[in-house]
Amino acid sequence: TTGGAPVVKKCIIRSGGVGVPGVNVYDGGLGLYDSNDSKDNGGHGFCVSGQGSAPVMSGNVSEGNGGDGFCVSDQAKGVFTANTSKGNTGAGMRSKEAGDPHFVANVTTDGLGDGIASSGGGKGLFENNTCASNAGAGVRLQGVGTAPVIKAGRCFANANGGVFADDSAGGTLSDVEVYDNEVGGCVTERQGNPTLEGCTLYNNRGPGLWCREGGDGVLERNMVRDNAEWQVRCCSMSNPMLRSNSITLTDGGGAANAGGLLVDDDGGCLAVENAFTGFALRPAVLTQTKGAPRLELNTVTGCGLEASPGDRGGGSGAIVCSEGGAGVFDGNRVSDCAGCGIEVSTNATPTFSNNDVGGCGGHGLHVHDGGLGSFDGNEFASNKRDGAMISTSANPSLTENTFQSNGESGVNVVDGGLGSIVSNDISENVVAGVSVETG
Repeated sequence: TTGGAPVVKKCIIRSGGVGVPGVNVYDGGLGLYDSNDSKDNGGHGFCVSGQGSAPVMSGNVSEGNGGDGFCVSDQAKGVFTANTSKGNTGAGMRSKEAGDPHFVANVTTDGLGDGIASSGGGKGLFENNTCASNAGAGVRLQGVGTAPVIKAGRCFANANGGVFADDSAGGTLSDVEVYDNEVGGCVTERQGNPTLEGCTLYNNRGPGLWCREGGDGVLERNMVRDNAEWQVRCCSMSNPMLRSNSITLTDGGGAANAGGLLVDDDGGCLAVENAFTGFALRPAVLTQTKGAPRLELNTVTGCGLEASPGDRGGGSGAIVCSEGGAGVFDGNRVSDCAGCGIEVSTNATPTFSNNDVGGCGGHGLHVHDGGLGSFDGNEFASNKRDGAMISTSANPSLTENTFQSNGESGVNVVDGGLGSIVSNDISENVVAGVSVETG
């Protein structure tokens, strides 16, 4: 249709020609399309394009077509409700080139491409849709100016991630369930910069959020849990923003050995007011290989592993900086962890300021094996072992910290440990304020 407004119901539509759509609405086309079956066409099942085009499509099935299930482009609009896209070669639902559709309660499944795809400045409102078992991503965002809004719905069992954003694409996802996807829950690359708000990312085969190759993003007020490997990974020049998320491990399933936040390979992030809980076999936070995040006002609770009998190391750390990792940690609270609160080793150079580390089953701070770092204005109190242990050629700077009421020494320097210990308040520790030994 071009400029027309037909009512098309309960038709079986097969065009067959290469690249030919089943239904083509363009150049101001309107109309109502209800309960039709557009199947095995050479192009898109339903194609809407051109300024002024705004059909209403509901209850249709687009299956086995050579293009997308539903494609909206070139400033076209339209309302698409309770349709099904299945087994199409392209995307299930697509907006591109300033297409601005409204998709509500649709299902896209078993496609050879992505579930929802928005590219080349595509926009649109996608509400309560289901994207499942597609060979691409559940949601794919690509290109400058791309900025759809995706609300509620589910995204699961897709082969190339739940959400994949790259090439400077934006977009906002809110209250979406993203789970059981291969690769990861949300993957960003090459300045992809989506915003996820109030979403749940869980049980994915890779990280819940994986920012790589310069990918960014804003993750705010989400639940990120029980994903394989890491809940969040930031690497290779990525720099997302994480605020007020719950980042946790809640069960023993396939994610039993997963960690919280990994920042490595020149990655970064700004993490503010997040809650990390439940990590044991891997750290709640790990920086390594020039990873350099900034963490402010986060809480880390109930993480780490306790030391085995006779292990002076105090167990695994809840926050770990190793292998040249860095980062700035300011105003965080680490409490009730089974092992050490903070562990620094192997040429890591973090800066810790104004943090509160208490009630841990190991040392509050353990710097060892050549670890470095600056520790200023922190409080290490009521930890089961030392407030701080420095060992094996570690050489940190400890200035104006408080070491109080720890189960062994306030500061314990052993096995060739070094360090600068200046203007600290060290009191009420059980064994000694400062211990220095070689054994």
